[in-house]
Amino acid sequence: MRHPVASGAVLVADDVILPSAPGFLAATLKPDMRAVLVAVDDVSGNAGLIQPGDYVDLMLTQQMDRRTDSPDLAVSGETVVEHVRVLVVGSEISRPKVNTGDASEAMSRARTVTLEVTPRMGEVVAVAACLGTLSLTLRSFATASRDMVASAAGTASPVDRTPIWAG
Repeated sequence: MRHPVASGAVLVADDVILPSAPGFLAATLKPDMRAVLVAVDDVSGNAGLIQPGDYVDLMLTQQMDRRTDSPDLAVSGETVVEHVRVLVVGSEISRPKVNTGDASEAMSRARTVTLEVTPRMGEVVAVAACLGTLSLTLRSFATASRDMVASAAGTASPVDRTPIWAG
């Protein structure tokens, strides 16, 4: 809707924002949330299996400089943002129809995914994108808090996650 609508009000075409209209993406955002684009490839984007409406975590993998004294700290991986809603995959803002082969093929070739994040999460994603490779990890549909809103601290979970290191 373009504006709040009172109960019982008559709706006309100008009251509704269509998916192809300017401003539709902004209208789909929850209050105080932002949309951020993440570059993906077939691997980091789960080969097109992630679709609008899914919830994902964003994982950063980075090659560290060899300035550390320990050769065991050469590659690092950590989840930087948790439980964010996928708004758009490529330019598809809605899930493809079940019987359209072209839509699923287009989804697998998507090079960007738009995520709904808090302002703080947007900052985390921007910095993480400069540090290394970002990958999407699909969250289970069978979670107790599917629509949980992320905290202002930048993650949706109070669990402290330490980076995973490899030599």
